[in-house]
Amino acid sequence: MKKYLFWSIFTLILLFNYSIETKILEDIQHVSAIGYDYVDGDRMKGTAAAPLLSCGDRC
Repeated sequence: MKKYLFWSIFTLILLFNYSIETKILEDIQHVSAIGYDYVDGDRMKGTAAAPLLSCGDRC
């Protein structure tokens, strides 16, 4: 019974997964790198890198 339930849920997840809206990484400004450095004993400085692309014909 557990095996049947598992495969039923697995199949439903696969079927409904295709209805998720896709997002282009350049449109949502996905962060591609993040890091931190120690400034002194009590402070840290963080840095994040994200692509900055012109919108071209989409604007």
